[in-house]
Amino acid sequence: MEVQELRSIATKSLYLRGLNQVPIGLLLAYWGVLGMVGSLRENTGWSFLLLFVLPLGLLQIASRRILRFYEQTFGRVSYFSPAGLRNSLSAVPLAAGALCGLYLNGQTDSWSGSAAHLNPLLVLLGLGWLVSCWIRDILDRHHLAAWGSLIALGLFPVWGRGGFTNIGVDWLSFILYGVTMVVTGWFDHRSLVHLAPPDWEERSDSGAS
Repeated sequence: MEVQELRSIATKSLYLRGLNQVPIGLLLAYWGVLGMVGSLRENTGWSFLLLFVLPLGLLQIASRRILRFYEQTFGRVSYFSPAGLRNSLSAVPLAAGALCGLYLNGQTDSWSGSAAHLNPLLVLLGLGWLVSCWIRDILDRHHLAAWGSLIALGLFPVWGRGGFTNIGVDWLSFILYGVTMVVTGWFDHRSLVHLAPPDWEERSDSGAS
């Protein structure tokens, strides 16, 4: 393999480590379900431990194992390299979309017309992920399909007053967002395996010799 191709694979191997987002997506979906049934509003004592502390501990364990798997299988990539900094920069639209979306979702009751039945959180989360993938240069068909569908759901006028208010707009959004994270993370991982199979370093070394 040529040096330029090896560098491209090393960079993409950092951006496409999609299993990293699977535990986070599962946790968000779990909290969304609990929020819809009212469990998160009634947490005291042991319930707080089971609903918050234990899941966060499991998330930490799962994330460490996934990180170790990627480092052992595809190699370690410095997060202070240009690719690592670009990867960190791609988190900015995600955070901005989440914060702005939560704020706007709290304002929809004061809106009028069809706007009152939109879900800005889903729209901005979907847009945030598309921008994040574009920054990392990994925007693919499954990203467009999954996050585009989330945006379309947010623009569908069935939310707010008279819509899903009774079961909690934000909690249902967490479930949809979490499931979408799991799905796109799995497809990113498959793309990584296809792009850089586990023995790509060995094959590149033999090709260069």
